[in-house]
Amino acid sequence: MKKILYLIILTLHLTSLSYSNVGEDYNSAKKLLENSQGEKAQKIFKKIIVLEDDKENTKYKALSNVFVGYYYFSTGNQIFSKRYFIEALKNKAEIENSEELIIALIAMTKISTIQNMEDEKNKYISEIEEKLKIIKIENENIYLEVADIYMTEKKYDKAEKIYSDFIEKYPKNQEYRLKLLEAYENEGDQGMSFKTFEEMKRTNDQVTALDVAFNFLFIRSNYDLSKKYIMQSIEKEDDKKAKILLGIWYSETGDIKESLKILNEAVENGIEGADIALKNVKDLENIKSKEVNK
Repeated sequence: MKKILYLIILTLHLTSLSYSNVGEDYNSAKKLLENSQGEKAQKIFKKIIVLEDDKENTKYKALSNVFVGYYYFSTGNQIFSKRYFIEALKNKAEIENSEELIIALIAMTKISTIQNMEDEKNKYISEIEEKLKIIKIENENIYLEVADIYMTEKKYDKAEKIYSDFIEKYPKNQEYRLKLLEAYENEGDQGMSFKTFEEMKRTNDQVTALDVAFNFLFIRSNYDLSKKYIMQSIEKEDDKKAKILLGIWYSETGDIKESLKILNEAVENGIEGADIALKNVKDLENIKSKEVNK
């Protein structure tokens, strides 16, 4: 009986939080997120989500569903994240002009893409574009997330517009130029690709084709562009270390025989670091062989 009474009191406590401090609780949870205390923030958001519906609570419940959904999305749990985003979008009218709505739509677009749900994905993209026309966005990362969607959808002209705007605002930020370069390359615009790469070197004389190749290989996972700039580094910049990255490129793309051949040649030619790269490729291949033979 005491246990049942305790559960009743606990339930009343959770729902009674609706009252006057739900906004304060929501803001405190957001503050925890800003301070990288995601686990603590989720507990508060989830407490808000179970509140009874009323005019004020419904808004904060929708917003909290967005953040819990995004938390699960960031951990790769699509099932849970989608569930919370759908709950948030059920009360879309309560968060109509908020950045949180855009965040939910972006995440649902990405989930729909992963799940091959074309109609849903296109619906969310259209809604994102409409909302961006009327919602004042302060979190600039939202635009970059939208640009990534455009890149995935091969709408390169729209991605280029966003990246160009960022470059104009932050002219020294090479990351945006690299993204713009990738967009032009994927679009097949060799003139603008060349111009963008030259601008990267002009704004930072330390930038080389090898730097770009490294980023495309390990950050962007764009193997075709990575190889293009590796070869540019070898043929036009005569950078000996590019041979090492070429060997690693073949390893990353599954051609171990060619990888070992190139890295052995690099070691024989005395290229600094080639011996370490060769050892790493051999060690990785040994690990894979052992796993296959288990």
